[in-house]
Amino acid sequence: MRLAALVLFLGCASAIASPALAAPPIKTGPVSSQPILPKGVDLRPEIDARGLTVRDQDGRGTCTIFATSFLIEYMQPNRPPGWRASVEYLNWAANSGIGRAYDGGFFEDVGDGYAKYGEVSEAELPYQTNYDPNLKIPANLLAEGKANRRLLPSMISPWDGTYGLSRDIMTQIFKLLDQGVPVAAGFQLNDAITTAKFGGVTAWDTEPPGPNRVEHTMAIVGYQQWLGGAGGGGYFILRNSAGPNAGDHGYVYASFRFVARNVDDVMVFRAAPRIALPQTYERMRPFRKPIPYRERRFAPIDMVRQLSNRTRAVPH
Repeated sequence: MRLAALVLFLGCASAIASPALAAPPIKTGPVSSQPILPKGVDLRPEIDARGLTVRDQDGRGTCTIFATSFLIEYMQPNRPPGWRASVEYLNWAANSGIGRAYDGGFFEDVGDGYAKYGEVSEAELPYQTNYDPNLKIPANLLAEGKANRRLLPSMISPWDGTYGLSRDIMTQIFKLLDQGVPVAAGFQLNDAITTAKFGGVTAWDTEPPGPNRVEHTMAIVGYQQWLGGAGGGGYFILRNSAGPNAGDHGYVYASFRFVARNVDDVMVFRAAPRIALPQTYERMRPFRKPIPYRERRFAPIDMVRQLSNRTRAVPH
């Protein structure tokens, strides 16, 4: 049984304010036996009910694709239980959209690729152990993908190489989570991460300067304010892509303070009418083009698992 959390950012040196909207109390049920506390949201009961188990990116640098694939899955509740989006197809679409052959990518790449090529199911194009830069998509599958452009991807915070989110962006994230809409966020991590306790929950809290600074993407699926102000006033629930045995059944906890200082870009998929979408997705704000891929260092999955296991929730 587990607890609840969500994502917020106020800037590198500022404190986290309370959400503008009062959130419902933390849900109790098959994944939570913790006491009800002020202002919390936990999407995991709904995630579990739909059979959206945490997946494993293995040794590939596809954390961004896994996080955004989950958003696509979650934002389509009318899909059959257990329906999964093809990570391999979305990875291909993200790279085809920019005319490159990389494994993984930026949120902007994913948005452009989805807007142009849509989605197919994991059953039709399963995830591969190794990346194939020469992957060819059959014409019938491509037509199906384009017909399945049901969502509208949007950037809440574009990637610019700096970390820390504004109060406005934090408020947007709170509101989305209060409405049952998860987001994906790009984090910086290193080996020096420390933890803090929130009752039975141990969460990432600070990241002093340390070795092996890397980048990793996770989805934000909950938050919990905490009386007493520890860690910036609460913690978030992050959905990882290191498999269900890492962290708390595949989830990680991070304090408001940690998220506020260590997130750069944030993306959301919104429900959209069943009409033809534009070839480029909704960019909510102007953004600078990402730096070349060779300058980004994505987190090795073994390091992600090790850091994930520093967090946990102990049922009361």
